[in-house]
Order: sequence, then C-alpha cells, then structure tokens
Amino acid sequence: MKHGPLPAPDNNGIIDALPRNLTEATLQDACLRSGLHYDRRDTNGGVLYFQARKGT
Repeated sequence: MKHGPLPAPDNNGIIDALPRNLTEATLQDACLRSGLHYDRRDTNGGVLYFQARKGT
C-alpha cells in the first residue's frame, strides 16, 4: 500500500497533521514506517483498539 509521505513530527515526536479519515491500513502503514509492531486488539462500535510497540 502506498501513501504520501507522513508529516514530520514536532520536537516531541508528535505528528499533528494526520488525515481525518484514519483507517486501520493507514495506522498499520504508519507503524511499519516508524519501525513499530502493530497489533489489533479489539473493535467496539467503530472504535479500533490497537497497540504499537518496538520490537517483535
């Protein structure tokens, strides 16, 4: 999946210009680009619960 480049994070590592229509695929891609492991935990009424962590 190809997306445009992610905005540069500020000094605190926060990206404040994320798209308004975040999808699970967008989150997975952002984790991959950041060297994080994405793990879907649950969904509830349109809310996605996930964990992103370093390593495997």
